[in-house]
Amino acid sequence: MKVKNEIHDVFQRRFELFKQVYLHKTCMAIESMVAEALILANPVYHFERVIYDPEAYVRLLHDDLLHVIRKSRNPDLQDSAKLLKRI
Repeated sequence: MKVKNEIHDVFQRRFELFKQVYLHKTCMAIESMVAEALILANPVYHFERVIYDPEAYVRLLHDDLLHVIRKSRNPDLQDSAKLLKRI
């Protein structure tokens, strides 16, 4: 019975953290902004194709993509960069 209660407590705390942190309004706003920035960067990076090419996908992951977009001078990434700089 004691182990059952401890397991319940672990999952209860996990749920509380989820509600307090991951569903926090600021976290949700940042998540939306990052998603929008990636949508705006899609014409340059073609994510819909990259996900099917493991080597290209790994290269994309090895770059700090958000940092690269933010520092880019590519005119096609300027809207995305502006959005990321607001975060």
